[in-house]
Amino acid sequence: MTLAIDPSPWLAALNECDEEARHAAKRALGGFTEADKVLAEPLVTALASRNEEVVFWGAVALGCIRLQGVSAVPRLASLIRSHPAFGVRQAAVQAIVRVAQGQAATRNAVFSALADENAFVRREALQAILSLLPLAPDELARVSRLSADPNEVVSRWSEIVLRRSAKA
Repeated sequence: MTLAIDPSPWLAALNECDEEARHAAKRALGGFTEADKVLAEPLVTALASRNEEVVFWGAVALGCIRLQGVSAVPRLASLIRSHPAFGVRQAAVQAIVRVAQGQAATRNAVFSALADENAFVRREALQAILSLLPLAPDELARVSRLSADPNEVVSRWSEIVLRRSAKA
């Protein structure tokens, strides 16, 4: 029997002043794989932290462990819609499609990110949408509107999604 890995010590290290310990924690949290048996609950709890770095790395780790983090979907969706830091919103978009690709809540959250004020988050959402193909007609319309986005990279990614969607 394999014991589950408890990520709590690494999450706690992100609150410390010791830069070396914080760096080791980031490597550990970002280095999990789907094959690792990791306790998801500390990572889900981390998503409610007041420390932006803890929230970010909690989301990253959840994305790494994939289906083991499915209980995080409501919190990840909330982060996508309302966290003040765009990097956290980006990490949450990436994580949610990795942990619950087939859930309606995932689709809703990712498509809501297409309206984000930050171009990096909109681009992340478009990249995530590639894993949600095929798209419904209303979803295609939402992606198509971004072909006129003022950000050239977002506009380009919209075209990429539309092309790949046509092949799906």
